[in-house]
Amino acid sequence: MGEVRLRGPSALEHVAPTSRIGALWTPDCLGAPPGVDRVSDRPVDDDDEMVTARIRGVIYDAGTVFGRGQRPTRRRLDEGVMRREIEVIRDELHATHVRVVASDPTRLDPVAAAVAEAGLGLWYSPSVFDYDPVETTRRTVAMAGHAEALRKRMGGQVTFVAGAEATLFVRGIVPGKRLTDRFTRIKADPSLLHSGHLARYLTTLAAELRPVFGGPLSYASLLFEQLDWRCFDVVGVDRYRDDRVKDRYLEMLEPHLATGLPVVVSEVGMRTYAGASASGALGFGITDTTSFVLHQLLGRLVRVRNKPGYVRDEATQASELDETLSILENSAVAGWFLASFSTPDTSYDDDPRYDRDMDGMSLVKGLPDGMESRRWPGERYDAKAAFDTVASHYANP
Repeated sequence: MGEVRLRGPSALEHVAPTSRIGALWTPDCLGAPPGVDRVSDRPVDDDDEMVTARIRGVIYDAGTVFGRGQRPTRRRLDEGVMRREIEVIRDELHATHVRVVASDPTRLDPVAAAVAEAGLGLWYSPSVFDYDPVETTRRTVAMAGHAEALRKRMGGQVTFVAGAEATLFVRGIVPGKRLTDRFTRIKADPSLLHSGHLARYLTTLAAELRPVFGGPLSYASLLFEQLDWRCFDVVGVDRYRDDRVKDRYLEMLEPHLATGLPVVVSEVGMRTYAGASASGALGFGITDTTSFVLHQLLGRLVRVRNKPGYVRDEATQASELDETLSILENSAVAGWFLASFSTPDTSYDDDPRYDRDMDGMSLVKGLPDGMESRRWPGERYDAKAAFDTVASHYANP
């Protein structure tokens, strides 16, 4: 089958602005614009997928651009390979749902369609990063139209994720031109989290989405983000379990459970190097920043490498995920999505400096030229120890 590439201007560049962009900073969720009901009063289609059975999910990255001018995480999307991967996710990993993330609908749509056609639950999750609230809203609403068309065509089993970690990824919620600037500002002045900007932004975004998308809405939040969850149908929270929070992991989710809505851990995982759970680097990983920036500018002329001193450890990744899944299975959450099936455009390497898969949270590893897949002959990836651990949990809920 053919391959899908990011090409030229995004398909979103020519979308007309939405109708109420000027009213971006509105009151609370109860003050939604005329014609947009509170979520608790909103009629739901009979075939809408509300959370009734526990979600045992995985994230599939179809190509995310984390900042303007950066390259997508996946250089190209081969549709034939992608469809075989979706079959593996369904038949061998035994996942029930896939959260598809991408920054452009030409990437997101074909994967989302393949997930729905495979009979898996779909969380359609645009990654609209590093724009101001007005432009982020415009692009997100435009992609909601794509999700709605798919929802109607596939019988309604689609949840729309209205963004992720907006405090960091939307310009203007907190000061700072780049993600790292915003993160530094928050660490220096946590009071920035109480400005109300995020809640007002998400309230208006949800109001813009309701007339466009008829299925359930969620948002993938950071634990510390403050918003009005009455605007959504499902609470999403990105929450990793490292050594600093192991003794209170579920306790930290209690405020979300207290909303009365289904709570899904929208992102959880573990990297593949020794000591990952204790390093404090789960969020940003062990990539050497200089080599990464140069690679973004110069492409293959500069090879991205890891910071020195790290050792690959698939067994520990598997063990940590085993513990985390056991805890979640015995909790009140409605489900979770593991990050991730694969880490696009990275591969295993005998040299730890260039073993980019070691920095990933994926359940499969990309293979370098000349290395054959033992599990899936002919494919350019192979199972890690964590794959079988997760598959055992998912096959025996």
